Amino acid sequence: MNAGRVEVRSGAVTVAGLARAVLAGVLCNALAACAVGAPGVVSSTGSGIAAGAAIELVSNADQPARNADFHDALGRAFVRRSIEVRANSPYIADYALATHRANVGLAAKPSGTGEGDEPDWQEEPRKGSLFDECKAYRMRATLTVFRRSSGEMVYRGTREAEACSFGKDDIVAAADELVADVMARAGA
Repeated sequence: MNAGRVEVRSGAVTVAGLARAVLAGVLCNALAACAVGAPGVVSSTGSGIAAGAAIELVSNADQPARNADFHDALGRAFVRRSIEVRANSPYIADYALATHRANVGLAAKPSGTGEGDEPDWQEEPRKGSLFDECKAYRMRATLTVFRRSSGEMVYRGTREAEACSFGKDDIVAAADELVADVMARAGA
């Protein structure tokens, strides 16, 4: 037996060969773990609304195309779940869709007075990785539902996802998940 070698009946395996195999396995796992693309995550508050209700989607004629796509996707998602979309309904839905570089965060001003106070992160910046295949983007879709008669907010949900880019399918997925969450909060 040579120093630095391990003999095996079917052949010889060197310590350097084992180290290369282990390093290759670690790199494969690191590449898979650091790839851009996080599934959408919904966070919400409120009691939601149940099937059979009617809702009006606030519309802004000057909205960007992606917000218009989100408006349409929300309308289809509500109708698929037996919530009628019409003017002057008991509920009003307001919504927003934003896409920006994921390395940019959203924070409230720190409540303390010291220089070293940490910001109150509403949306933390993504820490990039050497193994990212692109510049990551974050899509944040927000849906807020109010009771028309009282102005009470009955639901506020936000869905965030990260990817290299976003298309209409991603907008539809955001709308579907938020509308499903509105109904789940109502027990529907």
